[in-house]
Amino acid sequence: PLTGSYMQFDGKGIYAEVLRTGKPVFINDYQNWEDRLVNDFTCGMTSAMQVPLNIEGKTVGSVGLAAFAEKIIMDEEKMAVFEQFAAVAAIAIKNALYHQQTNHLALHDTLTGLPNRAYLNRHLEEELERARRGQSAGAVMFIDLDDLKTVNDHFGHTSGDSVIIAAGNDIVSAAGDNAFVARVGGDEFVIILPGTDNEERIAPVADRLVGAIRREYEVRGKRIHMSTSIGVTLYPEDGVIAEEILKNSDIAMYAAKAAGKNCWRFYEQGMQQEDYEKMVLTNSLRHALENEELYLLYQPLIALDRKTVVGFEALLRWSSREHGMISPARFIPLAEQSGLILSIGKWVFAEACRFARKLADMGKENIRVAVNVSPCQLATADFSEMVRDSIEEANIRSQQIEVEITENVLIESLEESTRKLVELSAIGVQLSLDDFGTGFSSLTYLRNLPVTTLKIDKSFINEMLRDKVQEGFIRSIIDMAHVLSLNVVAEGVETEPQLSKLVQFGCDCVQGYVYSRPISQEDAIRFLLTPILSKERF
Repeated sequence: PLTGSYMQFDGKGIYAEVLRTGKPVFINDYQNWEDRLVNDFTCGMTSAMQVPLNIEGKTVGSVGLAAFAEKIIMDEEKMAVFEQFAAVAAIAIKNALYHQQTNHLALHDTLTGLPNRAYLNRHLEEELERARRGQSAGAVMFIDLDDLKTVNDHFGHTSGDSVIIAAGNDIVSAAGDNAFVARVGGDEFVIILPGTDNEERIAPVADRLVGAIRREYEVRGKRIHMSTSIGVTLYPEDGVIAEEILKNSDIAMYAAKAAGKNCWRFYEQGMQQEDYEKMVLTNSLRHALENEELYLLYQPLIALDRKTVVGFEALLRWSSREHGMISPARFIPLAEQSGLILSIGKWVFAEACRFARKLADMGKENIRVAVNVSPCQLATADFSEMVRDSIEEANIRSQQIEVEITENVLIESLEESTRKLVELSAIGVQLSLDDFGTGFSSLTYLRNLPVTTLKIDKSFINEMLRDKVQEGFIRSIIDMAHVLSLNVVAEGVETEPQLSKLVQFGCDCVQGYVYSRPISQEDAIRFLLTPILSKERF
């Protein structure tokens, strides 16, 4: 194809004629041709010809001859040879374009246009080879978009893809010109930063990336808040082969997720052992239900004005045959990360409803059973249906079940979460906001959600007697909740002085060791049937 001055034809010249007609053009007397181009190149041109380069019926360029002294003598035989040459050239160009396109598709992600995993591995190995020779050093960042699954579940994968594309653009902009950015699958990206080989230089880049993605993305007319977790490794310090570097970056990324998401973490040697332990525990957790290793304990909820049991909170426990007792703080995050929380959560609801059925058979239909819900559960499309099915299968009243949510459950998708909870409230399911005070503590939740109960987190109760500010804070929460016609439950009440102070503040209910630790179903029924004032402590 012609370039340079030939492209400035303004509709004139031989090339313009070739593009218009798609046929060979021969001008014997160029200087007297009315459509000639006048420029430095054509000055002195006596005759010229051009033959189109046609690819799949489209003229993409031309092959030309020009004479500046004697005129070109052209006959049919010469023209046929020239056209044959142009046809061969067109085939060569087509093959080159096809090869270029095929090579690009093989090395680039079709959704974002960024380098793919194959290209990343090749580029990273080349960079690490230079590092092994002592000629280079740098950093690798493994980026995972937090909770993109929620977008896919609510709005479909097309909407999720639009977020991935927009986030990819944000990542490229924030990473800088020297960065190599690849999408390696799903919602995961990897950045190679050559020359950025110390923590002081990497930290601003990581902060910039977290900040760039921590924004609202428009999805089908709605604004969805997104964030990211990033793991960072240094090479050659943390590895000298691509597989090792990527694995360690991935481990560091999961450490960022465990730290609360929306942040980044450097890889540390101890993380590898921790990651292995998580893998082993997660694998065991997959079989915990079928092996009957999971069970529920129940902690009584005491109404302070009547000194009576008004409910029980169902608490999940895991006694592993292989690992012994595993703390909920340890295995529940693993269940959420692996998706096992959905099947486990369904089992918990079914068990809690069966316990409520036993209470109803005893004439205690007024005693409610509370179940904690994770963000993953509430995000599923069939959450409300799952709760209703559990209630119907146990043949109990909806009012016997209470759903406990924390503020972080709502932050991810307040509008969609509210809709589901309103559906449950409409059939009589009770709703409580757990761990109040540890998150954003927004009045928006309290005014817009069908919340009936507010639960003050144990961490505030612990400091209440030692810290006047905490004491005043708790009193304010109780007063505010009562203005909104909400019941208030204080969690983790362990001592009589704490209990007395809460009675003084007008707190409605308490749960904690001051009355009972979490107990088995049989002990819970025995506790219920014994008057509070004459109870032995459980």
